[in-house]
Amino acid sequence: MKIGTWNMDYWKRVCNDPSNKEYKTEEQINNYKNETLKFIEESNYDFLLLQETNPLYYFSPNDFSNEKWPFEFSFSNRNIYFQRFSRLEWGNAIVANNKYKKIDINRGGFKDDYYSKIGQMFYNFLDSNGNITMIINIYNKCKDGIWETYYETLENIIVEVGRIIENKSNLIVLAGDFNCSVQPTQKYPNGDPKCIDLFKEIENLGFVDITKNIGSTVSFIDYQNDYIFVKNNNSKNVTVKKHDDNKIVNCSDHYLIECEIITAQ
Repeated sequence: MKIGTWNMDYWKRVCNDPSNKEYKTEEQINNYKNETLKFIEESNYDFLLLQETNPLYYFSPNDFSNEKWPFEFSFSNRNIYFQRFSRLEWGNAIVANNKYKKIDINRGGFKDDYYSKIGQMFYNFLDSNGNITMIINIYNKCKDGIWETYYETLENIIVEVGRIIENKSNLIVLAGDFNCSVQPTQKYPNGDPKCIDLFKEIENLGFVDITKNIGSTVSFIDYQNDYIFVKNNNSKNVTVKKHDDNKIVNCSDHYLIECEIITAQ
């Protein structure tokens, strides 16, 4: 099973407002659209998890299998599932090989929504052998541009993950842009203690960070913000890889990371 995760930096790459510092020309926007669509079409992932993206940007409404949230539609030999964040045109998406059938969506047990909950994705997929894989695609989004809210949002996501995976014995993949880094910095020579504590909470749920030693995943700073965690993985045959080539860098300020898990058939 091959899994990738990538923050596509959509909202900055398609900004056509000349007064905005992120302004892009029509040519730049078209290049972004063509290159990212080509990448999705040519990729060979079983599951490609995307953040800061908008698949609707690439397709006309006639391509939708339905127009209700969350959006679902087919493309090539893949099924695409898309959930937008509130009041935004972008969010998270899962691009799944169509040999996997989506069987349900978990929405957790919160009485009240936490900030950005609506965009987080908790999906179960069934393969032809009857194996269920849970895919959790997260984007840790700050509130009102306040950096400290990253901690609170991630804490809420972790609590929801814990409730959803309770007593589950099938393979679970938790991946995405955590906007949380444990690398040493000038401010935190031993790493951000709050991020370290939050990652310990994830590990206490039984997850293993298989991308721990992959290095920076952001092009403009030496941070690893993107991660892949797995739980209930019985395979010792796992490989990880980071894509930091021009094809990726020209389309986003995040690198794409991937893992391949040799699962029992």
